[in-house]
Amino acid sequence: MRLICKDTNKGSITFFTKGKYAFRGVNRNDTTDDVPDPILDGNNYNEIIGFYSNAPGMCEVDWGDGNKEQFPFVKARSGSIYGQYRLMFRRRDISYRKNPDSHPWWFYKEDGSEYVPVPNHAYDDGMDKERVISMSFTNDVTMMESYRIMMVGFPILDMPSLINIIISIPGDRTITDIPKDRIMRSVNIERITLSEFGVDTLTSIPEDWNRLTKLKALNLSKSIDFSDTEASNIRKFPSMWPNLEILHLAGGRVRLYPKEWLSFNNLKELYLSPGNATSSFDPNTCPAMDEVDKINSSLKIFDHINRWYGSVVSWHPYMSGKGLGNIERIDASFSYSNIDVSNLPDYIYEMRSMNSFYMHRCLSTQSRCDTFISTLYEKVMGFDYLTMSSSASDGKRNQFYGLYLSMYSATNPDDKRPSGVLQAPSGFIKGQSNGSPSTPMEMVYVLMNNYGWRFSMAPEASVLRSIRSSDIDTRSYKPYKLIVFDDGRTFVGNGDVLAHDTDKVLSFGGQPEGEYLCDSMGLDRNVIVEYFNKIGNG
Repeated sequence: MRLICKDTNKGSITFFTKGKYAFRGVNRNDTTDDVPDPILDGNNYNEIIGFYSNAPGMCEVDWGDGNKEQFPFVKARSGSIYGQYRLMFRRRDISYRKNPDSHPWWFYKEDGSEYVPVPNHAYDDGMDKERVISMSFTNDVTMMESYRIMMVGFPILDMPSLINIIISIPGDRTITDIPKDRIMRSVNIERITLSEFGVDTLTSIPEDWNRLTKLKALNLSKSIDFSDTEASNIRKFPSMWPNLEILHLAGGRVRLYPKEWLSFNNLKELYLSPGNATSSFDPNTCPAMDEVDKINSSLKIFDHINRWYGSVVSWHPYMSGKGLGNIERIDASFSYSNIDVSNLPDYIYEMRSMNSFYMHRCLSTQSRCDTFISTLYEKVMGFDYLTMSSSASDGKRNQFYGLYLSMYSATNPDDKRPSGVLQAPSGFIKGQSNGSPSTPMEMVYVLMNNYGWRFSMAPEASVLRSIRSSDIDTRSYKPYKLIVFDDGRTFVGNGDVLAHDTDKVLSFGGQPEGEYLCDSMGLDRNVIVEYFNKIGNG
């Protein structure tokens, strides 16, 4: 096999793994033939390591056992901002996805055929020991991604062309440190995701990360412990990365919203939901807002209450008056039974830009589900400026018209469906009167038909039983829905989607199929990427 010449080497990466195979799945046995549950397994991907490039090229892999192989980058039929050429290595040796009847499993090649990732490399010694795997490239690699591949050390990056790096869920505390020099080599990097390494893998950001002047997005969710505000260096972030647009520190025990962050001029998304309560850390009061009168006016997403991991009931009512007028969604998803569904915050009246409300993984009992719908309905009806149109009576936008409410996640299908029948309540007149709804589903009917709401909720019990009663039905079931609203907005939902007749609702089986669906319709695929990032695929 022809070797890559040294002078064609445009970058390299070294992985530190462990097992009888080159790549081992997190929380999986050291095997390549296990098959996940098509519906319930939250890992929609076969565990993978992938690379993107704008140009064709080769990758030479030194498996660390004397064997070297070369693999070509393959041109995809549809492009990406990180290039149309891709190379992917998979953990499983079987061609299996969560929904095997959906296509493409990975992506379509330029000739229309489906791409199949490189099979896992087996070591002849059969020993469960640490491995060093080196890869070098003849083309400029712009993006590297790793999902659920166990690593015992942070990889060495020597890839000057790298723009985006994603390492998500690399193991259960198998990486305990991120040496600063291993990420500093890629000075052109714009997006960094180092998520779910384990809380306190990082307790501070090295100041010399300020060399990453092009950084636009930083995601360190569940990989940090920034409870020591001063030592963490979070106050210096705006001066280090003036172009930052997305900052994701969820589950990182951030105690406060620093006043220095008000100098972020381009920040659009901020994720600060604090995570586990400890003896010295109270998520009910963190992040504290004592240093600022209002949040950044540039923010469109401000997550501070989702993904609770302790006995927490607060909606952070102290956020009232903190400038939430430009925030487009409220997100309490993955809060399980810890979020109080009987007392919604008054600040939703201030959120005049709100267009979506996420509550999946919060409604696992019938009582909680029904209580939430009833409480929400009363809250909406209590809005002083409520109308049955997009314009409120005060002349401003009516945030309670055309709202999208997510109440169900197919990958974790524990949420209940509101009780009752979807029907008009007694006295209902479309566009004139709400009548007297007596069940949660009648309230849903009112919100849909007089206020333009859309819902994603658990299918009816009879439908769920039919899905799970047959292996054939299970394999062909496509739980995800791409919703194209009649006003042009797009959302991803799953389960039973209640929408308008003028909306487009298209079913798909997983992220690659969803991305292809967006490409075929000329829509931004990021709505798909963001959704699967949220539910645990990276």
